[in-house]
Amino acid sequence: MDARTGVTAGQMDTGLSYTYFGDIIISGTTALVRFENKTFALEMPEALLQE
Repeated sequence: MDARTGVTAGQMDTGLSYTYFGDIIISGTTALVRFENKTFALEMPEALLQE
């Protein structure tokens, strides 16, 4: 979700039976989203990288 506008930036089907997640770490243009037993590396949308 774009924190500035509240618009959903995208969705991803994780294939997991639960929807909660742990830490989100931003490294450069990559977001690392850690779930209980999986970590996903997501490239940030261009619209979120521009000020």
